[in-house]
Amino acid sequence: MGGGGAGGGRGGRPAPRQSKDTEIEFDLTLEEAFVGKKVKLAMERDRTCGQCHGSIAPGIVGNAKRPCPVCDGEGKRVREKDHCKKCKGSKITKQKTKLELFIEPGSLNGERIVLTGEGDELPNTPPGDVILRLRVHSHPAFHTGPSGSRDLYYTANITLSESLLGFQRILFYHLDGRGIKVDCPAGERIIKHGDTFFIKGEGMPKNASTRNRAGDLYVKFNVEMPDLEWVRKQQSQLRGSETINVTLPPKKVDQAIPEDTIALVKLKECPTGKTFYDEKEARSRTNKGGRAYYDSDDEYGDTQGPSAQCAQQ
Repeated sequence: MGGGGAGGGRGGRPAPRQSKDTEIEFDLTLEEAFVGKKVKLAMERDRTCGQCHGSIAPGIVGNAKRPCPVCDGEGKRVREKDHCKKCKGSKITKQKTKLELFIEPGSLNGERIVLTGEGDELPNTPPGDVILRLRVHSHPAFHTGPSGSRDLYYTANITLSESLLGFQRILFYHLDGRGIKVDCPAGERIIKHGDTFFIKGEGMPKNASTRNRAGDLYVKFNVEMPDLEWVRKQQSQLRGSETINVTLPPKKVDQAIPEDTIALVKLKECPTGKTFYDEKEARSRTNKGGRAYYDSDDEYGDTQGPSAQCAQQ
């Protein structure tokens, strides 16, 4: 942590109200941002010399009546041999310290955590703050929405049988390790390729730093079509038969995990105008110099981005 010169004495330049803050970029995985993380920071900071208390030399020193270039406007001159043996006349010493903090669940990229008074200190000046700016890394399966949004986005694969006849199985594992078991009964809906539904309250959790509710989790579905081998098999069974009986590819097998690690959820229709935020598409538009526009809905709070419309049934 870098330090600076001391504030002015009588007749010198005015002392700053507070020492300079120290800003630190702190990296988090999306999982850590979702569940929270306990952090220990080992750091070195500037502090006022405890022996001379920022006066260059222990004891009383004379005050100049006006600024001079020798003392840099501080109004004090001390012979080098009288300099404080601990700080050698710099007025500050390096102090090693360890800071502990807890990053709350639901923290977002770009959020700041302020550790008041834990930064560098100049003589006769309150110490600065340590400011952690969170940088949340991208995830291979989940992604977040535009800046400030607490919603999450996920793309899931289902079979043709599941899209037509429904399913109840663990569709994916959430960022905290829970198995998200989606209950979509037969006859409730047909899920078409590219349809988007949402699961209420399964986005980024709310925390003390925001008054917003928890975000939602938007799921876009890719329907896996049968392969050519399945088509040929159906054709061979239909030869010479007057009755058309087509056997759909089987549904995916549910996974057996402990019940206390499963969250049973229902898919909900998206609010009118809501879209599935495509992170790559939005980034591509920004890189090309274009401006990305997002639909919004006051009832649901956060903004959403461009791409596939939510399913309307």
